Amino acid sequence: MSYILIKLIIAALNAPKPIPEKIEYYKTLYSIMHENALFTTLSTKLGTFLSKTTALETVQVEFKQKFPTKSKDDRDFADREADAAVKEVVAGVQGLANADLPHAADIITAAGLKVVYRTVRVPQVADVKDGPTSPSVHIMGDGSGNHNFRKSLDGLTWLNMLGNGTSNLIDYEVIVGRTYYYQTQKVGTKGRLGPWSRVMSILVR
Repeated sequence: MSYILIKLIIAALNAPKPIPEKIEYYKTLYSIMHENALFTTLSTKLGTFLSKTTALETVQVEFKQKFPTKSKDDRDFADREADAAVKEVVAGVQGLANADLPHAADIITAAGLKVVYRTVRVPQVADVKDGPTSPSVHIMGDGSGNHNFRKSLDGLTWLNMLGNGTSNLIDYEVIVGRTYYYQTQKVGTKGRLGPWSRVMSILVR
């Protein structure tokens, strides 16, 4: 299997473990996002988050008073509820970041969350991107193994390209400023051919 490396930008909590400090951290997160129009679409999740944080704060006070009216189990339940609510908010922020990758880190930071970068290896999928030199196009097929490749100037009339027995091919016969279309086709055992991939286009730079 052929793999490629992709860089993920992840929204992460940096909550302290002691309950009182965690409550203050959660209240700060809520205030930051509640006051920023960027997170308007998360208003329902933020409302639940505030409610669960307030409930945790109330139970914590009642658990710690001289004559407790709430048990440790009550406090721990409220703690889990607040943790679950904040995870929903973080997931919402991650969704906003994923929808605007060029500004993903800024969105996460604006939410008061920690930005974590992680590089992961994922199976290669059919795609095209700028080649190693200009002008050139790097064509990738699904997975590994031998692939056929073809190109077009209009996405309708195709010209077969000479493969190299792998799932990657560099096309140097391109002109800057022109759009090209490509497809790949996996060649299986005994020459069995898979379907052509989706049509992929790229403007050569």
